[in-house]
Amino acid sequence: MSSEPLTPAVAAADTAASAEKGLLIAMLVMVLAGVGAMLFLF
Repeated sequence: MSSEPLTPAVAAADTAASAEKGLLIAMLVMVLAGVGAMLFLF
C-alpha cells in the first residue's frame, strides 16, 4: 500500500466499493435462498 495519507475521496471510494460488494453478496444470498425454497417446495 502507498504511504500517502488517506484522503476523503479515497476513503469514500473504498467505502462505495465495500458497500457494492456487500450488496452483491446480499443479492447472491437472496438468489440462493429463492432457489433453495423452490427446490424445497417442488
